[in-house]
Amino acid sequence: MDKIIILLPLLFAFGYLVFYMIAGPNSNPTSFRYNLLFKRDFFIKQLLFAIIFFVIGILRHKSHPFDIYYTVPLIFILQIKILNPIFQYLYKRNIIIAIKGSRPARGKNGIRFIDKIVGFLIYIISISIPFIIIMIEKSNNHINKIF
Repeated sequence: MDKIIILLPLLFAFGYLVFYMIAGPNSNPTSFRYNLLFKRDFFIKQLLFAIIFFVIGILRHKSHPFDIYYTVPLIFILQIKILNPIFQYLYKRNIIIAIKGSRPARGKNGIRFIDKIVGFLIYIISISIPFIIIMIEKSNNHINKIF
């Protein structure tokens, strides 16, 4: 049962990112759900959802370290909202996050190399920040035991 409790936040984090936000009805990235974050009402709903799970993750983190993965939705949403104005300024469009197997648009308003890099970084940072927090706390606990 403890292994299931450990896996639940990890499944939640990957499920939210891969199957919910970075997925769509077809292989065109403009149909992926993260694009709805640019609409105010969907953004507010997702932000409330993310804040609730962020609080749950922070509160439960001391008893179950992997519960810090409940913070992934908020990290993802904040990265999208922080980085999108750059793409609005440079290309006059929203960021495009393409995954393997997707068929992004080409041409003037299509995907660019920077979209691929930033999309990859958003995904990696969203998943790795909770892992880094866990590793820092383990090293701090180890240092505290020495002294």
